[in-house]
Amino acid sequence: MRKVLAWAVAATVVFAIAACTDDPAQPGPSTQPSTSASAGLTAPPPSPGDPAVTKQVCTDAVKVATDGTKVFNDQLVVLEKAAAKGDQTAMVAAAEAIHKRFTEMAAALGTLSQKSVSPSVKAALTDASAALTEIASETYAGTMADTKKKLTDLAASFAKACT
Repeated sequence: MRKVLAWAVAATVVFAIAACTDDPAQPGPSTQPSTSASAGLTAPPPSPGDPAVTKQVCTDAVKVATDGTKVFNDQLVVLEKAAAKGDQTAMVAAAEAIHKRFTEMAAALGTLSQKSVSPSVKAALTDASAALTEIASETYAGTMADTKKKLTDLAASFAKACT
């Protein structure tokens, strides 16, 4: 049951992803030092990502979040009804459906992070994917407070990255 509650808290990241907007993060000026003093050349700045790809990835992440939210909410209702009836089999099935969805979401966000997106969106996607993977793992030992803190931090990071 503790595991189910941890997955429930993971929904926080779903809502954070939904905070994406149509304006990708803009890269800042390069502060890289010169690579060759005699030639006066500067190292290229880190790739800012493709603004169109960043915008599309934020849109795709919202879809992943929306679909995941629906599955989560539907299965949470099933879980609560099953708990009220003492139906252990239905509780386990609902928890497994939530687990499966969060595992799929982690994979999808990880895949999106590999695209040519802004560094801040890439970091937010990677962090969200890692957090969902960790929370859904059989070995996750974090407390509810730890999980809430981690997901709240991710939510803030992702909301900032996609605005």
